[in-house]
Amino acid sequence: MLESTAITESGKVHMKRSAALAALLLVLMTPFAAWSRGGGGCIEQGTPILTPAGPVAIERLQAGDTVWNLTTGRPREATVRSLSVVDPERYIEISAGHTRLRVTEEHPLMVALGEYRMARELQKGDRVYLTGQDGIRPYRIDSIRSVPGDRPAYNLLVSPGGTFAANGLVVHNKGCFLPETPVLRPDGTETPISTLHRGEEVLAYTPEGRMVKAKVRDVLRHRVDEYLVLQTDRASLRVTREHPFYVGRGTFKTLETLQIGDTVLAWDGESLSEQRILSIEAVHEKVPVFNLQTDQPNTFLAGSLAVHNKGGGCFPTGTQVGTPQGPVPIESLTHGDHILTLDEQGSPVQAPVEGVFVSKNTLWRIETDHGVLLTTKEHPVALWEGGFRWASRLQPGDVIRHWQDGQLDPYKVIGSTAAPGETLVVNLQVGEPHTFLAEGVLVHNKGGGCFPGGTPIRTPTGQVSIETLSPGDDVLAVDPQGNMVVSHVERIHRTRALPFSVRTDGSPLITTADHPLAFPDGRFVRAGDLQSGNKILNWAGG
Repeated sequence: MLESTAITESGKVHMKRSAALAALLLVLMTPFAAWSRGGGGCIEQGTPILTPAGPVAIERLQAGDTVWNLTTGRPREATVRSLSVVDPERYIEISAGHTRLRVTEEHPLMVALGEYRMARELQKGDRVYLTGQDGIRPYRIDSIRSVPGDRPAYNLLVSPGGTFAANGLVVHNKGCFLPETPVLRPDGTETPISTLHRGEEVLAYTPEGRMVKAKVRDVLRHRVDEYLVLQTDRASLRVTREHPFYVGRGTFKTLETLQIGDTVLAWDGESLSEQRILSIEAVHEKVPVFNLQTDQPNTFLAGSLAVHNKGGGCFPTGTQVGTPQGPVPIESLTHGDHILTLDEQGSPVQAPVEGVFVSKNTLWRIETDHGVLLTTKEHPVALWEGGFRWASRLQPGDVIRHWQDGQLDPYKVIGSTAAPGETLVVNLQVGEPHTFLAEGVLVHNKGGGCFPGGTPIRTPTGQVSIETLSPGDDVLAVDPQGNMVVSHVERIHRTRALPFSVRTDGSPLITTADHPLAFPDGRFVRAGDLQSGNKILNWAGG
C-alpha cells in the first residue's frame, strides 16, 4: 500500500559536494503489453496471390515461383524467396472495392505509392490499393473488423520489389540487409544479422515506440544485384531498396518514397527517436543479403534504425508548443529543435528536443477559466503553488501555470473529464529543466531525474539494482489510482550528474535534484524543491 513518509528536520535535503560524479540511470516505464501466440504479418490460408500464370493460393507457392510485384503500380515479375506459416489467434478482415482480405494485424498494406500502413492502424474510409486491368488504383475501405483466426496464415518473401497482390489488395512483405548489418539484442549488444539463429532474442519495438523482446523464428538469405546505403545524422545502413522503415503512426515507408531531409525512427542508445536522412546512394554489386522473421511485434533494430521484420505520447496532434520562434504543432518538432519553457523562477528559457514519441491513446480534457487543454490522464501539469499533478488528479479550484505574451498567469481548473475514443498523441523528451509549454500550459516531459547505480527497483520477482535492468524487463509501478501494476522498461538513460540526497523518517533516497517525487495530494515536486516536513509517498507491504 502507499504510505506517506515525512522528510525529517535533521535530514534536510542537501546536495552532496563530492568531487566525483556518480554514474546515474533513469528507467522510463510504460504499461506492460503481452504478445499473443503466433507471429504476425501474414495472410490467411487460401488467399489467392496474383502471378503471371493466374491467381494461386498462397500456401501452394514455393521458393523460386514467380509472382507479380506491384511496387511502381505496374506489374513486374518477382521471385518468391521463402514461404513461412504461423497460427494466429485473430485476423483483421478488410473489405474494399470488390474484394475482401484477411491479414494479421501487423501486415502492411499499400496506402500510397511507396507507403504502407499496418492493418491494425487502418480505419473505415482509409485508402488502400487494388489491382485492375490498367495497374493499381485506390479504393476506400468499406468495412474493417477483427475476426477469430480459424486457419493458418502465410507470408512470402518476394524480391525484387517486396510487394504482391493478395486477393487483389497490394501488400508489402520485407526487404533485406547485408551480412554485417548489426542487430540489437535486449542487453544492448549488437550482433551481425548473418550470425543470428532461430530462438535467439532481439530488441524490437511496438507501434507506440515501446521497446520489447522478440524471438527470431527464421533467418532468410538470398543474393541481390543492388543495394542502397542510407545515411542519417547518426547512423548508416546498407539495405535493399524495398525494405520498409518505420516513420511513426503505424506507418512504414520504403526508400523509393523517402527523400533526403525526411526522418525515420532510430535507436539512439536510449530510445526510439527521429533521425534525418542525409543521403541515399545506390551501389550496383552482387552481394548476399539477410532478413529476420521474428515473433510479435514483428520488428527489430538494424544498424539502430527501426524496421519491420516483413516488411507514451501525451498530447494530440495540433497541440501548439512554445518555441523561440513562436508556437508550432507538437508533431512538427524533431530531434535538435528548441522549445520554450520556464525555469524555477518562472523566466523563459530554451531547452533542446531530445526525442519525439508518437502513439495512440485516450485523451483527458482539462477545462479552465481561460480555455481547454487536451492531454493524457497521466501527464504531469505544473501547479501554481509549485510541483506537478497528473491531469486526471486535477480538481475544480486547482490553479495551473500558463505562459502567454511574456507573462506567467494562474489559470483556474473548472473541471477535468475523460474524452471519448482514442486518437494519435505525441510527447516530447526535452533537456533541462525537462518541461515545455503545451497550449501555454507548463507541463513536465516525464523525463529528467536519475538514480545512482545500486538503487533497488521493485520487480514482480523481487528487488534488483537499477543498473541490472534492460529494455523489455518488467518492474512494479503505481497507477494514478494508487494501485500496484506491472510496467515495462522502455528505455534506459545513462548519464553523469551530482547526486541529491533526500532523508526521511522512513528510508533515505539518493536521486538528482530535478527528479519529480509524488506527494499524497497527487502532486509531483522536484527533489531539489522539497522542504523539511514535506510528505512524499512510499510503497510499503502490499
